[in-house]
Amino acid sequence: WYARQLAASLALLLVRQGDAVGLLAFDDAMRSHVAPRGGRKHWHELLRSMAALDATGRTDAGTALRDLAARLRRRGLVILLSDLLVDTEATRLALRFLRHRGHEVLVLHLMDPGERELPGVGDVRFFDPESDEELPARAADLRRDYREAVERALAEWRNELAPQGIDYVVIGTDEPMAHALRAYLHKRERLG
Repeated sequence: WYARQLAASLALLLVRQGDAVGLLAFDDAMRSHVAPRGGRKHWHELLRSMAALDATGRTDAGTALRDLAARLRRRGLVILLSDLLVDTEATRLALRFLRHRGHEVLVLHLMDPGERELPGVGDVRFFDPESDEELPARAADLRRDYREAVERALAEWRNELAPQGIDYVVIGTDEPMAHALRAYLHKRERLG
C-alpha cells in the first residue's frame, strides 16, 4: 500500500513538472509496464496499473532493472521503490549499470518498523513471505544481534551505492510520505 501511494505521489509530482513518467512493476517477473509519457490522463493510466498490483512472491530486482535499462532510450531518473529483500549483488550490479548508462538513480528502501526492531518482549515467530519458512525465537535473546545485523545491511547498501552516485534513502512505512518526497525533491534539485 505504502509503495503504491508513494509511487502515485511521485508520478503526480513528475507529471505536474512536465516530465514523462513510466512504470515497471515486478516481482520474480515483470507484472506491469507503462511506457513513459506525460499528462494527467497518463497519470490516471499509471494509477490504474498500480491499483491492479499485489505484493507477492519472490523478487528479482536485478533482472527487472537490467530489462528497464534496455528499454530506456533516453537518459532519465530511475526511482526504485523496494523493501530490498532481493539478491543484493545482482541488484547492486543492475543499479550500477543504470548509472553507467547515464541515468540518475534514487533508491527508496521501504521498511516496516517491525523489520527494523524486534518486539519488546516474549516469543516471536519470524516468517519469510518469499519462502514461507518460519522460525520461532525469543525476542530478548536476539534483539541486539538483530539490530546490529539490520544496521550492517543498511550500511552496506549505503556504502555500496554512494560511491556510484546512487542516492539511497531508508523510508519507514510508519513515516509520513513527505520524507520520501523530500528525498526526490533533493535529488531533483541537485540535477538542476
